[in-house]
Amino acid sequence: MSLQKRHIKNEMKKGNERKMDAGEFDLLLNSAVKFLNVPISKEICTEIFTNTDTDKDGLITYVEYFKAIEIYICKNKAGKINVIVSSQRRRKKEIPS
Repeated sequence: MSLQKRHIKNEMKKGNERKMDAGEFDLLLNSAVKFLNVPISKEICTEIFTNTDTDKDGLITYVEYFKAIEIYICKNKAGKINVIVSSQRRRKKEIPS
């Protein structure tokens, strides 16, 4: 929802190309998990963005953004929600659904 709202309001610098930079990714990723009350650090956002930016042009597409949400935030095959809670330990917190 946050991406859609920001896109409609023309708040995405490269929205017409359906792309976002690391700063926009950080804002959107934290907005996506706000309901969990688990903020994602800038360090982790940068790491996820870097892993998601496959062509290393400093931008990711909206499709890549949703794939990152699915990989790092959504339910895993065991039916638990993955939430990255610490980049220093690189551990995930699993929340039963």
